[in-house]
Amino acid sequence: MSIQAAKPDHVVVSFHINDVHFRLDRQEFTGAELAALAGIPAGNQLFLDVPGDGDDTPIGAEEQVTVRSGMKLYDVPVGNLG
Repeated sequence: MSIQAAKPDHVVVSFHINDVHFRLDRQEFTGAELAALAGIPAGNQLFLDVPGDGDDTPIGAEEQVTVRSGMKLYDVPVGNLG
């Protein structure tokens, strides 16, 4: 078996949404695209899990997100914020 290096213009990102692993060859998504990818119910709020003591970052449906390997995202059902 031969292993070939990825082409320089071919980026693969590895990230998680709700503990489900995704490995994709694109980095730019809207919040709505990420929610659809993970099967998140309409109305749930998507968040970027910020390591440490910082506040997690909400991601709006129309917001552009550059996904990087190692990122973790999760959703919260309507009415469970605060």
